[in-house]
Amino acid sequence: MKYCTRCGAPELQGARFCPACGRKYDAADGSGFSLRNAIGWRPLEAAVERVVRWMEPVSDFVMRWLRRGFEELLSDNYAAPSFMAWNLLATLFCSLPCGFVGLVYSLRVLQLKRNNDDSPVSASRYAKLWLTLAVVWFFVVRAPLCLKWG
Repeated sequence: MKYCTRCGAPELQGARFCPACGRKYDAADGSGFSLRNAIGWRPLEAAVERVVRWMEPVSDFVMRWLRRGFEELLSDNYAAPSFMAWNLLATLFCSLPCGFVGLVYSLRVLQLKRNNDDSPVSASRYAKLWLTLAVVWFFVVRAPLCLKWG
């Protein structure tokens, strides 16, 4: 009995293509050399299967994380971002007072999201407002002074 040189499946009599992998049978010689034959296709296939099984928990974790993210996107709380990172950067680089007030409102947004007491939308608006004020302060007051004295 002859076997396919690519996948190792038994060849059917009179067939022009392998029923397992679809490789066209060579009429000149049935046992041509290929890299897959040299390294052994079946063990390689088994190794790939083991890696896939090993990756299943990681894949499940990523899918749960993505699903949680999409649920958060579809929830009402998504309409109220906290601007925490932006307010922190504004505190450090733009304006200390405006950034600090923005951080307080950002923390309030996170607290309201966690407790599900009230809608965090108004606190989010104030966090965004103070972030905007800090950035405006930077470009109107601080940057010209730095350019003038720098």
